[in-house]
Amino acid sequence: DSWLKCTLSGSYITDDIARCYREITDRIVYTSPENLPRHLNATLTLSAMNLPITRFWDISGSFTLIYNNYSFPPSLGIGRNCRFTPVIDCRNRLDLSSGWSAEISARWNGRMAYGQAGVSSYGTLYIGIRKLMLGGKLNATLFARDLLNTNHFSSEIWLNGRRVILSEREYEQMRRIGLSISLRLHSGKLTTH
Repeated sequence: DSWLKCTLSGSYITDDIARCYREITDRIVYTSPENLPRHLNATLTLSAMNLPITRFWDISGSFTLIYNNYSFPPSLGIGRNCRFTPVIDCRNRLDLSSGWSAEISARWNGRMAYGQAGVSSYGTLYIGIRKLMLGGKLNATLFARDLLNTNHFSSEIWLNGRRVILSEREYEQMRRIGLSISLRLHSGKLTTH
């Protein structure tokens, strides 16, 4: 019943622009965009969608394997950076009574090659509860994104034979508790031919 999907994609890019790190002194490193000679990417994804566990609980999940292979200009003196990266995503939807529903989602991203850097693994957990009102036109959701505060990562960069560690966060995806309200004013007509 089309619950299982398999996707294979790939790309071979020349003149790919990525962040490159250069050392000026022992204590100063700067970042600049750089054209790379080559970036090879391949992705395999297996997805299972809306599997019923009970009459009110559906689960969806995916497993992705990503291969990245970066080459650098000889002037940088950096070897290739390549790695296979697993990504696991699991979403649970609970349809409760009287217009209430809940979602619990978790995602984990393994170590990844990204340009000149090797990015550490990281994960995130999302929990939300939703109430539909006015015949489904009004929707209120209370949510907690990145509940365990794990959506941050570090990058390992090699410069002149030394290792540099950089800690980063995706500020748009950082831990947040919020209330979202949406109102659908009008639904357009659907026509079929």
